[in-house]
Amino acid sequence: MDLTDILVEQYLQNDIAKSEENTLQDYKQRLLEKKDNLLELLVNKTYKTDPLEKGEFERTDDFNNRVSMKLEEIKAEISSGLPELEKDVERKLAKIDAATAIAKRKAEYLLSDKSAEKLKWIIFKNQLQQVNLGRYDADESTFEYTYGEENVENNVEVPIEVAQEFREKFSSDNFTDIILSKPASGESNSKKITVEAKYNFDGKDYVFKIWSI
Repeated sequence: MDLTDILVEQYLQNDIAKSEENTLQDYKQRLLEKKDNLLELLVNKTYKTDPLEKGEFERTDDFNNRVSMKLEEIKAEISSGLPELEKDVERKLAKIDAATAIAKRKAEYLLSDKSAEKLKWIIFKNQLQQVNLGRYDADESTFEYTYGEENVENNVEVPIEVAQEFREKFSSDNFTDIILSKPASGESNSKKITVEAKYNFDGKDYVFKIWSI
């Protein structure tokens, strides 16, 4: 998920919450499936709420015919209201497109304007809360940690002398700054932006990578 998707998901969080999906990607994919095959999806969903059962003395062919007739009845009932349901799907997809256009402009502003510090904190607040310390490597003087919804692994250097206390007192409240950095234009991944967060402990800053977009 890139920065634009994060913003879109925030804009549409109420719509996503009301749906049967958990993420923006799943929500949009479900709407696209409905757009292409709405009637069949609704018929199958309705049938599953009260499916027919095969009788003990009923042939399979007879049962299948009975199911087919039931599906046709459901299709006829749903068809009358289908145009309005299709319009609702189109409205929701148009809303995603509009939110995406706004999010793209906001993301460009966020990544280019140094005055947008508050926006950076709003956007990456969830990322900071999802940083979790793992095992400490005493030989390398590093903590393993994961970040993001996908639990991406990374490590941060912490002197062994303070490592135990660092873990005990670790809190997302101690992040003090968010840094957005782009590689030099000549590098192969020059379009990627790395998001890092400064973490202050005992007067010293430690840098955690929390996103790459």
